[in-house]
Amino acid sequence: MFTINLYKFRKRANSTKIPAAGDGVFPVTGTLNTECGILRPHIRLRLADGEAPYQYNYAYIEAFGRYYNIGEWTNVKGVWEADMLADALASWRQEIFNQEEYVLRAAGEFDGEVVDTMYPLIAKQKQNLTQSQDWPWTTEVGGGSYVIGVINGDTQGTGAVSYYVLTRKALQDLQQALFANADWITSDWVDIQQDVFKAIFNPMQYMTSCMYFPFEMTGISPVPMIPFGWWTLPIITPAWHIVPLEYIEHNFTISVPKHPEAAARGKYLNLEPYSRYALDIWPWGRIHLDSLSLVGCDTLQGKIRTDLVTGQGTLFLASEFVPPDGGANFVLQTAQVGSPVQLAQVGTNWLNYAANAVAPVSELGAAISEGVGAGIGGLLSGSDATGRGLSAARTAGQSLAPSQRMTAPGIASAAACIAPMLETGGTNGSKACLGIKPRLYAQFNYTAAEDNANRGRPLMKVRRLGELEGYVLCADADISIAGTKEENEAIKSALTSGIFLE
Repeated sequence: MFTINLYKFRKRANSTKIPAAGDGVFPVTGTLNTECGILRPHIRLRLADGEAPYQYNYAYIEAFGRYYNIGEWTNVKGVWEADMLADALASWRQEIFNQEEYVLRAAGEFDGEVVDTMYPLIAKQKQNLTQSQDWPWTTEVGGGSYVIGVINGDTQGTGAVSYYVLTRKALQDLQQALFANADWITSDWVDIQQDVFKAIFNPMQYMTSCMYFPFEMTGISPVPMIPFGWWTLPIITPAWHIVPLEYIEHNFTISVPKHPEAAARGKYLNLEPYSRYALDIWPWGRIHLDSLSLVGCDTLQGKIRTDLVTGQGTLFLASEFVPPDGGANFVLQTAQVGSPVQLAQVGTNWLNYAANAVAPVSELGAAISEGVGAGIGGLLSGSDATGRGLSAARTAGQSLAPSQRMTAPGIASAAACIAPMLETGGTNGSKACLGIKPRLYAQFNYTAAEDNANRGRPLMKVRRLGELEGYVLCADADISIAGTKEENEAIKSALTSGIFLE
């Protein structure tokens, strides 16, 4: 004979929940029927006349130290009998709470950095476009700087070429000077008419390149004049000289948007395929960004290092830059930042002209022939012999009779009348997209609605089960209790298939 507490109790089959003190206990006495055990006892109850226990569905037998689910009530000749099944999760509840297990999923705690593949993607998407707010390059049509390469004797040049930075105004002054008069020339050529000099000297042949950069440059030493070969061309607006291989750096930032559901469901939603990122930045174009590199980054850090000589620009992207080496860059790409600008100058092919002009002036005599020969030789060799040769020719011509001297001015006149030839160098580069600020394009894909209460979220950590609440799923659960093997196996099965800690 022993006491049995009967309850009207609601609980899930895989739950550790037990009746509370106020759950309406109904104590009765009973005995074991013949041939039964403590896990599936068949209990015969002793009830007062008129008492019916069939509305009760749960029991606790203190003598056995176990909770039971009542499977069926049977009335045999006026005596109520109950078929019971031990509830291992409730009976060994405290032992389960004291157990440490590797928890895969839990409703009460989760790690948002673990990817949850429980829920599939659905046909719902959100797009976001974020623009840089501190872009250092100019977006104005008239902004930016120009770098020209000039052949001269500057010892700081790259080989025979020196490079100079010009503002738009300085470049306009330079263009005007190239097409204006030649008063700035200081040499033995000073006595030659300007139209003759323009036909002979082409400053553009000393300019090897001109490149546009979409940013202003400061901090470079200014120079008042630019040497072109053996001559020096003054400009109204100062130019800045740059040393070989000099580069300039610019930094910018862009805010990184996050998946709309990441704050509630976990950071893993900021990874692909849930979130995809691409940076539109010219002249590099569209760059796909690794979402894993951005998952813990709220601000994308960008750095551009531009070589002012070659126009090459290297783009560095990182979650943060650590001086002095810049830190860990997850993107490093090179593109042509400098945009080539076409060069043009009206000039004359003096060599072809001289070949046609020597024959008609043969009557000038040996002195003139010698002078012209020296002048043309100077043109070919690029020496001062050019000036001396033509000066000698002019002196020889002045010693002739007036009728003879008429041919000498004819040389200059013919040179001035020769149709000019347009000389060009390089090509015009595209600036169409350089004025557009960098834009971070984000694409967020949604997943199906979750059921955290009954499925939990990824945890992937060892936890004492008593520290958790609600649904828990364990991996390779192992528990040691002072119960039967069947009870032990039942608890292990519940932990690895999902249990509610209540």
